[in-house]
Amino acid sequence: MQSALKFDPEKKGLRTLFREWQIQTIRCLWAKPMKKFTTKQIWDKVCDNLDKRVSRATVYHFLDELAEKEIISFDTGTGRGGLRILFYSQYSEDEFKELMARNLIDSVKDNLLSPT
Repeated sequence: MQSALKFDPEKKGLRTLFREWQIQTIRCLWAKPMKKFTTKQIWDKVCDNLDKRVSRATVYHFLDELAEKEIISFDTGTGRGGLRILFYSQYSEDEFKELMARNLIDSVKDNLLSPT
C-alpha cells in the first residue's frame, strides 16, 4: 500500500500530500473535530463527493495509517455486530496544514543539516 503521506512539490494545496479521495476522507473528520465517525459513515460521505467510488476497505486502511502516524485518533467501542473503531481528528483543516508545514520544514532541515 502507498504511504498516506507522500510529498509531491509539483502539486498545490492538500494535493501535495494526498489523492482526491484521501482529501475527501480526512475533510470529513476536519469538518467536525473531535466528533467520532465509523468507517462506513466516512466512506458514505467520500462516495457522495467523488465521481469515482473507492472501496470501504481502502478508506479504512487509509484512516488506520493516519491513526498509526498520529495524524488522527480513534476509539474503540462495541456496537451491533461487535467491535467498532471510531475515527476522529483533534485538528481542524487549518491546524492540520500548519502542523504538516512545520513538520515538513523540520524534516527537511534535519535531513539537510545532518552529517552525511
